[in-house]
Amino acid sequence: AMKALCCIGRDGVAALGKELIDPQQSNRAGILVILQDPWVVGTNGFVAVPFLLSCLNDPDSHIAEESLVTLGEFRAEPAITVPALIKLLRRHQNPWYRRQAADFLGGFGELARSSVTNLLEACEDSDFQVQTSATNALQMIAPELFGTNAFSGSTKSIKKN
Repeated sequence: AMKALCCIGRDGVAALGKELIDPQQSNRAGILVILQDPWVVGTNGFVAVPFLLSCLNDPDSHIAEESLVTLGEFRAEPAITVPALIKLLRRHQNPWYRRQAADFLGGFGELARSSVTNLLEACEDSDFQVQTSATNALQMIAPELFGTNAFSGSTKSIKKN
């Protein structure tokens, strides 16, 4: 039944989104699995973005994590998704979330230009994987920041404008 809702288009995806944000819904994880299926959601993933964003701070860590992964896979609605990813990158206690946020910002490319300052700061994160993800994201978003030498992993080798 959930796959059928998605296959009927935007209204179906919106109906699933409403169920996803309902903490009383018993199959929220199943809804996320359906939303992650590109064959089912098609080009309607953007409809789910506001619902996924509201799940990023869900008390159920599985729902929060899978919502973040789904957002990253969609790469939709950058005007609202990029600021939410920046917030995770800056404030989340768990380095996994910060790393994912950096990775997904990189996936937006030039559309995530507003994240450059925060990604530069993340290059100095206490977690090496966050540093690496931030560096990779910067290479996709603002390659002009990198000199002709290979990036050494420190913001000292990035040209400051």
